Amino acid sequence: MPRKDYNLKMAGIGEKTIENLPEVLPDVISLDIVLSGNNDYQICRKIRNNYLLLYIKIILVSGKIQLDQRLTGN
Repeated sequence: MPRKDYNLKMAGIGEKTIENLPEVLPDVISLDIVLSGNNDYQICRKIRNNYLLLYIKIILVSGKIQLDQRLTGN
């Protein structure tokens, strides 16, 4: 049976957010690839390189339509 309670946390942008992830350990992270000029591809890689965060699901949101731009998030 699906859960009906959720805990949503909004995070800022950048290194401070990544540093706090091991304390929060979310089930899912949503990253906007072009938000505020920040490169969320790099943030995604940093999350994936941290063994404590390896199994967190990441959803990359993008308005980009070029196939090579979308595949960069693999």
